[in-house]
Amino acid sequence: MSRFLCTSKLMQRTFCNLIFAVGILLIIVSLHGKNTENLRGTSTYGDISPYKRDSTIIPISESSDEKPTYQLDSSLSSFIDTNKKIVIHVHPKLNVTFDGKSLIVPAGIGINTTLWNDHSLDQYGMQPMKMTMKDTSMIMQGMSPLHTHDSSGIIHVESNEFRNYTLGQFLQIWGLDLHGKEVKLSINGNNVKDYKNHILTDKEQMILNIEDIQKNAISS
Repeated sequence: MSRFLCTSKLMQRTFCNLIFAVGILLIIVSLHGKNTENLRGTSTYGDISPYKRDSTIIPISESSDEKPTYQLDSSLSSFIDTNKKIVIHVHPKLNVTFDGKSLIVPAGIGINTTLWNDHSLDQYGMQPMKMTMKDTSMIMQGMSPLHTHDSSGIIHVESNEFRNYTLGQFLQIWGLDLHGKEVKLSINGNNVKDYKNHILTDKEQMILNIEDIQKNAISS
């Protein structure tokens, strides 16, 4: 009887040890599986992770009242404005046709360097001046006293001296080649013989008809 009891207790201990061992094994397998999934996740999706420890952090100021500061260069700080007061400001309008077709009077005549071909009148126009916009300063280039702002055909006559300006002077500033061309001018419907020496006046309507005589003679 005592031998049977000893055998029974031994079997119970062995069974308990077996259950404990199986439990430990299951825990190890479970943990291994989670680690494997984590490793696979890192390998597959690591490149598109929304957060990287080695990413550059850009600090953002907590104050919203700070304004950017701009340091003026030496040319701006030493710039001297030599402009004189503009005493003439008139706006004649010019329409141009070339061989019967409308020719656009371009914007920027007397302002754009490619459309500013004669500089003999520059002293009477606007000189370079310093402009300030918000916190930024810059030097704006000058303008000829005869210039255009847009392609409407309006000529801006802005001079720092009282003097007469002619259509011929404007055409020279523009650089329009009229060599070998027949040119006719009408002002407010009236024909003018000498288009070059016509003095520009405010709000007048000018129509300049240009014909290429040599080209038309060959084609005819």
